[in-house]
Amino acid sequence: ASRQHIKFKNTQQKITNICNELTVPFSDFHPENTTNSISAYLKSENILDRLLYSEINTYISSLDTNKRANFSVNVDSLLSYALNETNKVESDCRKVIIKLYDHFQLAIQQIENIQEILSNGITDTKQNLINDIKGIEKEYIAILGIFASIVLTFVIPTLEPRFTGLTISGKPIFSSILSCKFCLSVKYSFALID
Repeated sequence: ASRQHIKFKNTQQKITNICNELTVPFSDFHPENTTNSISAYLKSENILDRLLYSEINTYISSLDTNKRANFSVNVDSLLSYALNETNKVESDCRKVIIKLYDHFQLAIQQIENIQEILSNGITDTKQNLINDIKGIEKEYIAILGIFASIVLTFVIPTLEPRFTGLTISGKPIFSSILSCKFCLSVKYSFALID
């Protein structure tokens, strides 16, 4: 492996280690320890001369909500520690901490924007599906109405001779069937209007 590749891998590992320190529960976090880790990182010879923001972004994006909350609280604490002059944090180390804090804030905004876009997209898709289903239901009702009209128009008259003389409550059965045919035709007409 080339020297640059080794530097890249070392930088990746050291940044991941620093990020791991920032994801511990707040009660276990000690900003002076992370400051020392960053100072050691800066003094390392086998690293790239800049932070790998893509590595930080990937790390933050992979965190669950609880670890992301830990990272947020801890990076705030780390920044406060670094900016407090009584802690005598070296200038280069302070700059890295500020960059780390700033990059975390940008990554969180990106994550929240992506989540909002996905949420809006899901809501829109759901509404479109509901509208499509309602349209399909209307089409099914219309098709069933047409089918019922065809059955009533062509099948019932062929059955009329078989029902001659049969009555229900003193009324001929066939006239009851014709009443139903009329009711269904009216209902079908209203279904098409809707």
